[in-house]
Amino acid sequence: MRVFEKRRRDPLTYLLNGARHREKVRGRSVNMATGDIYCIDVQGEYFCAYCLQKCVTGTQNKPEHNSISLDRIDPARHYVPGNVALACFECNRRKSWLSAEQLKQFSLVIADVAQAAAS
Repeated sequence: MRVFEKRRRDPLTYLLNGARHREKVRGRSVNMATGDIYCIDVQGEYFCAYCLQKCVTGTQNKPEHNSISLDRIDPARHYVPGNVALACFECNRRKSWLSAEQLKQFSLVIADVAQAAAS
């Protein structure tokens, strides 16, 4: 089975296995199951926990802005149950090392700037 077929067929397992591999390289283990990932799943369609945009699994190695990804809600806590959410690639990249509260504050600032610019 090709990689993109695995990614499309069971994206949560695919993403979690990727996280396990990255953490193993760093000398850490990931002790969680796909059920421990916070996700918005509507009839097999996954949505970003932050922007609520529909996420795609993609068929290429280069991620798209709405490609599905795993986000550590609090980056300091690593991949542990209750700290992992599905996010689109764009939100995950923009969030980077921000905590959920810092991201919320950042988003409010962006909204204020956008509103001021439109006035």
